[in-house]
Amino acid sequence: MLLVIDVGHTNTKVGLCDDAGQTIAAFARLRNEMLALLRGLAADQWSRGGVHLDGRGRRTIEEFLTVMAWHDDNHLDQLRRALAGQP
Repeated sequence: MLLVIDVGHTNTKVGLCDDAGQTIAAFARLRNEMLALLRGLAADQWSRGGVHLDGRGRRTIEEFLTVMAWHDDNHLDQLRRALAGQP
């Protein structure tokens, strides 16, 4: 199952905002929910896929997770640079 997410609506609904502590807590909650879902997948389900609306075509659950991990790492790097006063 690939979910369609309205990022603006989701950010508001889950508590992502200008408060860093609330945003980090919301991010952790969402990732923990995703991990719980992924841990429940059977081995054969990892190869199932669907077409994500980002225009990159069909992806398996495993491929989607790889992109999601890269995306998270990218944002964490942005945060580290911001905290260090770097562009």
